[in-house]
Amino acid sequence: QPIDYIFKLEPDKKIAMIENNENGQAMNELKLLENGIIPVYQSDKGTKLVNARELHTFLEVNSKFADWIKNRIQKYGFVENHDFITLSKNLENGGRSIDYVFKLDMAKHFAMMSGGENAHKIREYFIQVEKAWNSPEMVN
Repeated sequence: QPIDYIFKLEPDKKIAMIENNENGQAMNELKLLENGIIPVYQSDKGTKLVNARELHTFLEVNSKFADWIKNRIQKYGFVENHDFITLSKNLENGGRSIDYVFKLDMAKHFAMMSGGENAHKIREYFIQVEKAWNSPEMVN
């Protein structure tokens, strides 16, 4: 299912979402589900999300973030506003930075493609997060 929110980074670094609905726009913060290896967030519709920069840092990728993300998205055919969304922010020096927010499934794919010990750790962490939050006790 497509991601049906526009996300933006607030000055305090929290990820907020703006939901487009028939009454205009309503802003809500994402719920922090897990704050383990890297934070996992959830929208009010249940979509689990991960910040790609945090994933890149944990995976200890040798290439620059911008190169890594663009190459992987293109190579594996991920689709913006379906698998991930982008966040554009102005920097103090006048430049712009683009961040990416992945659905949890996409984050697992990126981990598997990266290889190495940290890739295995983060993928197992994501699987455990899903199991925990999809259990009957948490769903109700």
